[in-house]
Amino acid sequence: MNQDEFLKILEKGLQGFSTDEKREILYDYEEHFCLGKENGKTTNEIIEELGNPLDIAKHYKSNRIAAINENPKNNYRENANSQNLNNNYIMI
Repeated sequence: MNQDEFLKILEKGLQGFSTDEKREILYDYEEHFCLGKENGKTTNEIIEELGNPLDIAKHYKSNRIAAINENPKNNYRENANSQNLNNNYIMI
């Protein structure tokens, strides 16, 4: 696998993230490659250190879900939808 393949796999794994979120994450990993190469590492060594791009994407998704669950304000839409269902039930 080369750097472009790594980044494409990572990007596909980030499906569901906004374009800006993906861009920021991919930029960070491009920086990892740049810094690694500046320090004399090969692409394979850098990829070995970073790990599987699909695992990285899963990690980001897990963190995103945890953040949503920890912050009730992020669940506003879900709570509003539940409230609407309750209101509709009461109105019947």
